[in-house]
Amino acid sequence: MASRQRKVCAILATIAVATIGTVAACQSFTPAPEDSPDASQISPSDAGTQADAGRPQGAITLAAVAPGSANATGGAQVTISGTGFAAGASVTFAGAKATVLGATPTSIQVTLPPSPGPLGFVAVVVTNSDGSTASSAKLFRYFSTQAAFTPAPALAAISDGNGDAGLLLVTADLRGTSTRDLLASLGGSASIVSVLLGNKNGTFALAQTFGAGGPANALAVEDINGDSRSDLIYTAGNRATIGSMVSQPDGGLLPTSWAPTPFGAGTLHGIATGKISAKGPDIAINADDGILVYRGVGDGTFGIPTYTMDDINGTASAYQAIALADMGGDGILDAVITTQAPIASINVMRGQSDGAGHGDGSFAAPVGFTVGAPPIGLAVRDVTGDGHLDAITTDGTSLYVFPGDTKGLIGPATLYASGLSAQLVAFVAADLNGDGTVDVAMASSTGQLSLLLNDGLGTFSQGPVYQLSGFFDGGAPVPTLALVADDFNGDGRTDLAVGGGPSGASPAVVGVLLAK
Repeated sequence: MASRQRKVCAILATIAVATIGTVAACQSFTPAPEDSPDASQISPSDAGTQADAGRPQGAITLAAVAPGSANATGGAQVTISGTGFAAGASVTFAGAKATVLGATPTSIQVTLPPSPGPLGFVAVVVTNSDGSTASSAKLFRYFSTQAAFTPAPALAAISDGNGDAGLLLVTADLRGTSTRDLLASLGGSASIVSVLLGNKNGTFALAQTFGAGGPANALAVEDINGDSRSDLIYTAGNRATIGSMVSQPDGGLLPTSWAPTPFGAGTLHGIATGKISAKGPDIAINADDGILVYRGVGDGTFGIPTYTMDDINGTASAYQAIALADMGGDGILDAVITTQAPIASINVMRGQSDGAGHGDGSFAAPVGFTVGAPPIGLAVRDVTGDGHLDAITTDGTSLYVFPGDTKGLIGPATLYASGLSAQLVAFVAADLNGDGTVDVAMASSTGQLSLLLNDGLGTFSQGPVYQLSGFFDGGAPVPTLALVADDFNGDGRTDLAVGGGPSGASPAVVGVLLAK
């Protein structure tokens, strides 16, 4: 019998399966009954099969899911790649069991179940029949092609007493309480700014008005003095001057003593704020054919401006909207701008370094693309989910999505129809249905609201189209003049505030559509 034991161990050693477990088995070997096959008759391949049958199948790893997103309704087929998969493995998405179509050691094909509730990135779990398992919550997300809104119970009125018909809206936290408020200007001849303090239910207190240094033509919010409350920066007086107002604990506004240094750069257009320089926050303003930067001192005032002047394709073009964003991922804010006459375009101007990891307030020459008509609005968000910021604008008819690249620039646009039957006047980019992707809401001059919903990879499909006149009692914001997105009732979902008419003249009204 000892001879039989030595023969079995010798065979196992010969075929390189003498693992620790095998050695232990040999040491405690009990001879098989005489009617069992003699070990000397077991082929090397048979020995390997018998040894593997009781061995753990090894660690599972998950590398990717392709495609990486799918509709929450389920039914799509995806492939999971990785290592260590075995026949009989089970797969779940957000806890719901998928139908396994086939498996190899490095891939599993499944049919997705409907999402049991969660949207956005969900946990993908693969479990082999021996109990070994692996999971990841970073490889796959459910998106939704559904979004729904319901009107808040009351409208807010804004008037400057002059019958002015324009409207600018920005959201802010004026009291430092995380309750979202609105700042508004009718953009006419009155030198006032209106404050609508939020009630955290989608409604607002009666508008309060505060004197500005001129009729405000562009608005931006930033905490310029470090008190954790939103302050206001604006251009005024036919876009010829700049002013700022700091918020008070009760939500009021107090003009600052800051007197901007004259720069002689002509008409002012869009405003953006951000930490361009080491101290920051700073102010960047589009001014005719260049960018004006006021670098923050840190106490709510700003220093002497720098001016980057560049033509578009060799032609002086009126700069319009501006956004500040780190397009290149190097920690330095870049400028994304739109221009109108004589060239309608969108461009990236890379921020220049001060040699110490911050911007120096200047920008490289613009690089970008023309747009079919003068751009309306500008947003910079990662809509494709690849980690690069993308640029979004419209020409009044179509939505243009310019994908960001690894160089901090943008590529040619994909165009999407707006879904509106009239001129597009405003849009916002935000997650409108809670699936973690950036969607787009667009408003028309006739009070239509159209939603384009993102599949998580940057492809948009037409969502609901609303007629605002059917939403609000007591007069609707038609024609629509302004559209902003924020969480106005504190439930963690993105709501929409729309402002305008009803007659296109003061007083304007603002209504909130609460996400369902």
